[in-house]
Amino acid sequence: MIKIITPCSRENNLILLFNSINFSCDWYIVFDKTHDEAISIIDRDEFSFLDKPWIHVKYTKGGVSGNKQRNLALEEISNGWLYFLDDDNLVHPDFFKVADEIISNNNKLKCIFFSQVKNEKGEIRGVEPNHVRVNFIDQAQFLIERSLIGELRYEQKYEADGIFIQNIFRNNDPGLFCFHNNPVVTYYNRLNYK
Repeated sequence: MIKIITPCSRENNLILLFNSINFSCDWYIVFDKTHDEAISIIDRDEFSFLDKPWIHVKYTKGGVSGNKQRNLALEEISNGWLYFLDDDNLVHPDFFKVADEIISNNNKLKCIFFSQVKNEKGEIRGVEPNHVRVNFIDQAQFLIERSLIGELRYEQKYEADGIFIQNIFRNNDPGLFCFHNNPVVTYYNRLNYK
């Protein structure tokens, strides 16, 4: 089962993210808020969708670029496939279908890298092994099995997503990874397009 992790500081985007998700998965939303701040959001009528049993709401304040929030979710999740969906992005309409097909056709895979629509012009960011490094790979370009992560956590710095996946890629058997370029099934910061 795919589990989505969303560090959240832009709660007004959550309904858009919710509408883009295929709920054959669990969604872990970790607010960059205190307990009281998070509860005051969750209790508002427009966020009533957050009380679904497959949506898990957590909160922790601070950190850099949602990394503390991602780490909290990693502590909560012990298995399954993980997809990191930032709160300024959406799930591509074909993502779940393509991911499920790839996973079901290769039980040895532990991580899938995807090409990505990177802007409103439709430009594509492809993916290949030499792109799995800082400043070349985006958080939304990979789906990873929890067991491959182990005890690794995100550093508290802006480029932590690149460091995180680069470390995993360099320290594991290349046969555990798959590079999928066509069709394109991920976005880069989709909610920031003009």
